[in-house]
Amino acid sequence: MRRMLAAVLSLLFLLPLLGGCGATEEKQRFVAYEYRYFDTVTQIIGYADSKEEFDGVVARITELMETYHEAFDIYYSYSVPKEGEPLSGMHQVNRRKNAVDGTMAVSDTIYRLLEFSLAMYDATEGRTNIAMGAVLRLWHDCREMADIDPASAELPDMESLILANEHTDIRSVLLDPTAKTVTITDDALMLDVGAIAKGYAAERIAQTLLSEGVSGYLISLGGNVRTIGATPDGKGWRVGVENPVKGETDPYLALLRIEDGAVVVSGSYQRNFEVDGVLYHHIIDPDTLMPENRYLSVAVVAADSGVGDAFSTALFNLELADGMALVEATEGLEAFWVMPDGTTRQSSGFAKYVE
Repeated sequence: MRRMLAAVLSLLFLLPLLGGCGATEEKQRFVAYEYRYFDTVTQIIGYADSKEEFDGVVARITELMETYHEAFDIYYSYSVPKEGEPLSGMHQVNRRKNAVDGTMAVSDTIYRLLEFSLAMYDATEGRTNIAMGAVLRLWHDCREMADIDPASAELPDMESLILANEHTDIRSVLLDPTAKTVTITDDALMLDVGAIAKGYAAERIAQTLLSEGVSGYLISLGGNVRTIGATPDGKGWRVGVENPVKGETDPYLALLRIEDGAVVVSGSYQRNFEVDGVLYHHIIDPDTLMPENRYLSVAVVAADSGVGDAFSTALFNLELADGMALVEATEGLEAFWVMPDGTTRQSSGFAKYVE
């Protein structure tokens, strides 16, 4: 229940505004919610000729979400791989199912995610690293124990974090594009795709729908907003980035117009736990192995939701000057930072999305 409440709150910090574009005579506006996948709440908004048409698209989105949820879950396997079959889930990869000398045949879905993740490691200058699983597992376990017994909450000890960090080298993950295999040369290395999976899944769903002729929809997968085509009135989707400062009268720091693109937010308000009166969030800095408090949130606008997800995490773990330089050097990317005192900063092209 606590995790579900956190998911609902995270959704509110990146809110598709339902009053942004009115329905037209030709299309009606519908809204649906899904609660089963990626440990979060998914909101689906769409324009359709009828409720039946909308429900059909929602069923297709739900089908795709289930596929990606089961493939990218690092904590549970949804099938038992037979001898010689490619692995279909990240949990199986981490357990080295069917591995021969560290080499595993994987499904196309898993291979493409890993390929994308390695590309994002390079693009974010190593700030988003799916090979940090050994470190992130220690933090995850402490968060889980804090959920069960808040009074006994504690931090992972630094010695354990340092030892785990010895097994986070992304160069230990080797991909063979011809054989569609992954080789992990470090037996203790664990993959964690949490910084990328939701955004990547939202992007793959969007691309699938577009290829099937579906347009005029918005998916908010745990706050990872991906718009699919334009709204019927041609004005673009209206997306509000909520103010994370408690007690402020203005609920939004920015109201954006987005057409066929993505807005992704990383924030310290998501998935945190308290130890000795201090809140510790879930975004771990790869240099300090601790959650740092440089910002309250970082919002990224990008054409690709997976790219937005990877960069929102990376920017949260960079000093402002370094993050700003990275954004300005990356084509098609804009960002919006909320500082600890509630003031904001934005990249040079962010204003073009603000209404």
